[in-house]
Amino acid sequence: MVSSEITYSELMAVREIVTDTTARTLGMFSVIDETDDGFTWLAQILRTTTDWIEKKVQQIKSCESISPIDPNDTFCASLGLSQEITSSFYQRLIRSRDKSRSPTNLERNEDIVAALSEALRQVADFHNATSNLRSAIMDHDADLDAASGKRIPVLKVSLQQQ
Repeated sequence: MVSSEITYSELMAVREIVTDTTARTLGMFSVIDETDDGFTWLAQILRTTTDWIEKKVQQIKSCESISPIDPNDTFCASLGLSQEITSSFYQRLIRSRDKSRSPTNLERNEDIVAALSEALRQVADFHNATSNLRSAIMDHDADLDAASGKRIPVLKVSLQQQ
């Protein structure tokens, strides 16, 4: 069960995990061999991190906090930077996968292609989770009334076909 409150220290941990995963994990991967073990390692790190981010997104969405999460937009700005880096990394992996699939590649290894494809899925999932986190924070803060600091009630409208 996910707690409905999120603390400042938890938010800072979220930011650190996202930026650390982006900077260190993706950056470190640039210097290790592109092997099936390397791609499998990357996919596992990203899968675990993505699952954790998704739990935090749900926690933010159900949070009853009356103070903004990111009043200065620094948190969302760092998430945006992480998304840009992740997108660039994703494009690099696509080029690697295309190169490995090439019929002219004499060293084609189906294990590497499979591991690389899974790593690509996990990079995309990580990027999407980061985007969802960013949206959840912006939505949370947008729903707060600046004057009272209370959440603005959301009008739920159901459209019915006539």
